[in-house]
Amino acid sequence: MTAHDFLPQVALEEEFDAYLESTLQLEEAARVLDLEDWIVERLRHPEREITANLVLVRDNGQALHFTAFRVQHSSARGPLLGGVRLSPHTQLRETRALAMNMTWQCALLGVPFGGAAGAVVCDPGKLSERELRHLSKDYVQALRGTLGPGTDVLMEDLGSNPQVLAWMLDAHARAAGRLEPGAVTGKPGVLFGLPDHADAAAHGLFDTLALAIEESGHKLAGLRIALQGVGRTGSARCSRWRPPAGERECIRFPRRLTDPGYPAERRYCPCAG
Repeated sequence: MTAHDFLPQVALEEEFDAYLESTLQLEEAARVLDLEDWIVERLRHPEREITANLVLVRDNGQALHFTAFRVQHSSARGPLLGGVRLSPHTQLRETRALAMNMTWQCALLGVPFGGAAGAVVCDPGKLSERELRHLSKDYVQALRGTLGPGTDVLMEDLGSNPQVLAWMLDAHARAAGRLEPGAVTGKPGVLFGLPDHADAAAHGLFDTLALAIEESGHKLAGLRIALQGVGRTGSARCSRWRPPAGERECIRFPRRLTDPGYPAERRYCPCAG
């Protein structure tokens, strides 16, 4: 097995440029708000981009190279905040878009943070626990001096979980020489993590969609719900919540519509009563 086995085989015509989409949205918002050009240009480009090259020695002794990113979009409103994505499909332009979108989320909600995002191009499902632990800690070591509760806070994203965040917090504590629980969010409760953090995104997403549906003049009852991707957010929606009265069914799709099995292996959620 080589490093190429950890990378996706996706045709160019199937790729979606998330950063281009985000910049087009920024330009449209700037037109509506009549923002000055210098503000638009400042928000179009991130403050800093860090690319790190990580080398992992696998359990069988094979050495593999992994590319990692951290994009810090805007610290105008306060310390940066953003997830760390572990995925073979991720890339720098997607990470830029995620960082930019995080800036908008924090600003719209009045949270005193700026937007950031990080990623490691890998498939965590193909790594052992030891390999994933070393890769997670090496990522933080590569960013030493740029992370912390007053500068840039790491959080969970696709492919990462509370255990990964716990490893990252440990690596940050070793680099900083002290434990700073606020440097990482989404960590386990025993490390000062928040309760019910795993369901927060699912609750927020569903409540927002429910309000949007009501404002559009429709009713949630009787609608067919489709979830693309059944990760932490989708699973929380399916397994921990009862469907609203009259909701007929909830169809679960693969995370990517180009994944094998779409649409033949689409599954019907147990909550579809």
